[in-house]
Amino acid sequence: QGLNDIAYDGAGSLFLSDDLLNKIFVYNITYGTNTVMIKDGLKSPNGLLYDPDKSELIICSFEGSNAEIYGFNMNTSLLTVKASTALAFLDGLAFDADKNVYVSSWGDNAVFKFSYDFKQGPDTFSTGHDGPADLYFNTTNNTLVVPNMNSSKLEFFKIKPAGIAGNTLPGAIDVSYSSNSNDVIVSYELTTPSHVQLDIVD
Repeated sequence: QGLNDIAYDGAGSLFLSDDLLNKIFVYNITYGTNTVMIKDGLKSPNGLLYDPDKSELIICSFEGSNAEIYGFNMNTSLLTVKASTALAFLDGLAFDADKNVYVSSWGDNAVFKFSYDFKQGPDTFSTGHDGPADLYFNTTNNTLVVPNMNSSKLEFFKIKPAGIAGNTLPGAIDVSYSSNSNDVIVSYELTTPSHVQLDIVD
């Protein structure tokens, strides 16, 4: 009746939210069958995000106030509330490269950020949208894409990585973005005179 969002587990199962029936369906691509996976405990389920590391489906609510974010464990079939918020009309979900979680809100015309464990957030990430819908994170260039349904416009936001892996050099590395472009600036300062090789891989 009210099919809304879709997510894929990479192993043949498509998950679909229905915000009118308050259910989550799973469709088996191989056999062409669909069943109700979650039938109770949800309020206006909208955006879906699958986490393969935890075998968990993250679900956000399109409730008009105090919208919740749920987690459904595929191994235990346990549904939990990952975050109770003061936000409204949550729509899309996405991970960034550091597994932070982003959620769009029609109630605030904004995008909010949570830590992976949902212990931090919601922190305001971007504002001034016009019906921010399902989110997409491009891992190639660390860009979060926000579609604005009411204005039919896409917005692109570069996300600074949390740090650089494998820094064993005798110095300090800093990553930043230039003030007038999306160029990434990587600076390295030696603490002692040394010969080093610095390889930067996107």
